[in-house]
Amino acid sequence: MRYFIGLLNLKFKDFYNLYISDHAYIRWFLFNNFHTIDRDIYRSGQPTPRNIRRYKRKYNIKIILTLRRPSDSGYFILEDEEAKKNGIQLVDIPIRAKILPNKDTIKLILNLFDSLAQPILIHCKSGADRTGFVAALYLFYKYNDIDKAKSQLSLKFFHNKYTETGIIDVFFDEIEKIGLQNNELYNWLNNSYNEDFILEKYKKSKK
Repeated sequence: MRYFIGLLNLKFKDFYNLYISDHAYIRWFLFNNFHTIDRDIYRSGQPTPRNIRRYKRKYNIKIILTLRRPSDSGYFILEDEEAKKNGIQLVDIPIRAKILPNKDTIKLILNLFDSLAQPILIHCKSGADRTGFVAALYLFYKYNDIDKAKSQLSLKFFHNKYTETGIIDVFFDEIEKIGLQNNELYNWLNNSYNEDFILEKYKKSKK
């Protein structure tokens, strides 16, 4: 009996962390910020177990790419458990909203675009900034269309370029400014990309 009571207490803590501490109750009112990026590519905020079951049933999600760091917090434990129950592979590539990823992390994301099975769900906590970065990167990499890519960075997804997360917009502004083509992306990352330079450029523009 004590074992089952202890198990219930652990589950309560996990759900409390997800819905209260991690603000899933707010995301619920916003339909978890779920949107279609492209055919078989979707974006959202941190999914609840119920979200995962629904996405699997409706969209046949095979891969969840989380941009959050693996954690012993309830939100991650519940996601990991529900993904396994539904035969979904959970892949984590932690990035930050106010600091650009380094070139190796971006190349890893690009490699995943080429190798992972679809349909894919991409998410961070709110589905606004980190998810917007990866969604925009995907569209530029696939279609060589910077305007299509930047459409993923808007208030529609609760991304505000006038906050510190505007560094994400500057990344794609730089790509547009130099006229980069998608088939030149790896070469640019290897030889020219400097996240610190873009950050300093962004800071100067805010003064």
